Amino acid sequence: MSVFKLLECPLNPEEVLANSHKLAEASLDKIRVEAEKKEANAEFGSQLKDLSKEIERLSKAMQDGFEEREVECDYRKNPEAGVMETIRLDTMAVIDSRPLEGNELNETMDFDGKQPGETEGEENE
Repeated sequence: MSVFKLLECPLNPEEVLANSHKLAEASLDKIRVEAEKKEANAEFGSQLKDLSKEIERLSKAMQDGFEEREVECDYRKNPEAGVMETIRLDTMAVIDSRPLEGNELNETMDFDGKQPGETEGEENE
């Protein structure tokens, strides 16, 4: 009955040459795989960073009960109060106001060619 045992065997020149080629090939494969791993880690790192930002944004919205969004707004002149108001068009709420400035105070509305305060039958002289 025969058995096999793992024993030291000297390499002949052909085996040394073949193993040298295999070693060079394995070294290049290792360098390639490490580069791919680095690239994949960078991609995963970027994805994780984006997910962390999204989690932070959503958590803040849930905690605060609101989130900031782009909302279309418009300006409305309020001559009685002497201010220019900023109005959000989704709710029509006044979100900001400032005093009317120079030319805004002087602007008049055209009432069919009549001056403000002029009534039917009156003419400015």
